[in-house]
This record gives sequence, C-alpha cells and structure tokens, in this order.
Amino acid sequence: MSNVITIYQQVKISSREIARLTGKHHKDVLYDCRKMFEVLTIQSADFSADYKDASGRTYQEYLLDQDLTMTLVMGYSIPLRHKVATRWRELEEKATRPVCILPNFEDPPVAAMAWAEQFREKTRLALVNKEQEAELKELKNLFKEGITTTQFCKMLNGINTQQINHCLAERNWLYNESKSHIRWR
Repeated sequence: MSNVITIYQQVKISSREIARLTGKHHKDVLYDCRKMFEVLTIQSADFSADYKDASGRTYQEYLLDQDLTMTLVMGYSIPLRHKVATRWRELEEKATRPVCILPNFEDPPVAAMAWAEQFREKTRLALVNKEQEAELKELKNLFKEGITTTQFCKMLNGINTQQINHCLAERNWLYNESKSHIRWR
C-alpha cells in the first residue's frame, strides 16, 4: 500500500478571467454564462462564487470547468477561443503538480508530524499575510482622493515639494493657475 496520499488542485477558470482574456466586459460574460446555464438546464448556483474588488465590495463570478468554458466560448471569435484554450492548457499543467502530499494515515506518527508541519507553515503564512495587510493599509492611507502633491510629499520625510512640483510641471501634470505668484493646480 502507498505510504502517501497526493492531492491535486481541481482546475476551474473564473468568468472574470474569461472576460480579461477575451476583452469582454465581465457583466457580458456573466450574461453569457447565465444564458448557457439556462439552455443546458444547469443550476448556476453550483458554479457561483463571490470575489472582493480592491475596495472590498463583493461581486459574483462563475467558476467553470473545461466543458462549460469551451461551451461558453464556442460562440466567441476564433482568436478569443484560442486565448481561452491556451490559458486552459496552462491551468491543466499547473494542476498536474500536487497541491499537497499527505502521509498515509495508516502510519499515525508520520501523519501527525506531517500535519504539524503543515499547520506550522499555514500559521507562518497567516502571520506574513497579516503583516503585509497592515503594510498595505499604511500605504493606502498615503493615497487619498483629492490630495495635492504638496500634501502627499509632506507625508514623506525628506522630500522637497518644490522640486517635485517643478518636475511635474515640466511634464505638464501641473500648471500654475496664478499669474502673480506660483499656485500649482
């Protein structure tokens, strides 16, 4: 009997990725998916998933297997079908690599050690993720809508705001709105 259990990733492609590959709007790909589900009498809920955008809002997407993906894009142009087929092959190649390898549970001490090692790695990655999340939040606080370059530069230590303004003005990103004195806009 084998002493390990190998787990492979299930290959699916999201409607957002199909939209990106084909240059279509995601809402149009969602519409095409719904129409396909209706014609095939398939429950769309079986393939529905949620994702969050950059500002944290939740939206719907569909995760499709190869058959449904190919069925969907058969109505698209040849170059678009080719892009999706190429991406599907890349996903399949990735899926042939194991996601994780677990020892067979017939050997409890080895299984326990493997589980402990995976738990440690998962905990470490969660900590790294938390640190990166905090750093990203700090960076997002630097970029506020409507902030002037001077206000932005003042948040950074050691930046000469006048030099930045002149550099931006040379590139026509800023202009002086006052004739009598410098007033950047």
